[in-house]
Amino acid sequence: MIKIRPYRKRQDTKLLDLLLSEGHEWAEYTAPDKKDLYLLNCEKSFTYLLYEDEEVIGYIRALEDYSYYMYVCDLLVRKDKRGQGYGKLLMDHIQKEFPKLTVLVMSDVDEYYTKLGYQKIGSIFEVK
Repeated sequence: MIKIRPYRKRQDTKLLDLLLSEGHEWAEYTAPDKKDLYLLNCEKSFTYLLYEDEEVIGYIRALEDYSYYMYVCDLLVRKDKRGQGYGKLLMDHIQKEFPKLTVLVMSDVDEYYTKLGYQKIGSIFEVK
């Protein structure tokens, strides 16, 4: 059975296992000197885990700017579960949880969000 549950600290191991299964693409979040900070970010953000029975197969993490927008920072579905609509399910969950906010995505995989029917409006720049 598929369920979406809010992230809680006691689920650290399940979330880290999912991130580790992705290899180098998510290694920044699981590095020994960074994983505690990332898990703290998950606690302070709006983070939801996608479960299939008792196994975490995906998650979404978003930040709110308190009345205007909800920014999706991370969206991940386990490789062998992709293509089954789970990413869209997580995106829909954020929209249902925050119906008065405009949901925006900070993405490095634009084609995925285009496929879901979302419109690209602008871009993000890194300030150094």
